[in-house]
Amino acid sequence: SNLTIETPDKANAFFISGKTLKLRDDDPDFAAMELANYIVGGGFLNSRLMTQIRQKEGLSYFAGSQFYASPLDQYGQFIGLAIYAPENVAKLQAAYSAVIDSVLKNGFTAEEVAQAKDGYLQSRQLSRSQDNELAPALPPVGKRNDSNKPMQTVDTPGQHTIEEVSRFLKIDPKQTVK
Repeated sequence: SNLTIETPDKANAFFISGKTLKLRDDDPDFAAMELANYIVGGGFLNSRLMTQIRQKEGLSYFAGSQFYASPLDQYGQFIGLAIYAPENVAKLQAAYSAVIDSVLKNGFTAEEVAQAKDGYLQSRQLSRSQDNELAPALPPVGKRNDSNKPMQTVDTPGQHTIEEVSRFLKIDPKQTVK
């Protein structure tokens, strides 16, 4: 279902679309979902969302996605985001839906998956050199004793095939809040 919150005094609007996933960060599909997110919107300028919404259609300065999976519960989220001019809401929704529909119908190309693997590993290596990125990656005290498992899982994206990355991304683009 859609929810619109009117803010007529604002020049920009915020688009968010989300899907709840039954997934923990130690799930076998976790790394595949990380790669799928990276290709769709987590890879910033090279992502499908930024390419379509910003570069091709000029509808937004920012469009992307985020993925989260809990270390404790089988709870994850995939979220699509964009900032846009309110008069472009229909165009933005159509562009977002076109990207998601294309992923669901066609999956990803071998080139996209290979580039995502390289780009994602480089971003992980960089983030580990920054305290503000590293500290939140640690699990809550006393909750799990396998604190390296999510990092090891994510740092082995080369083990995932195109089919694994493509099949796991099951998003309903109509679940949106504008």
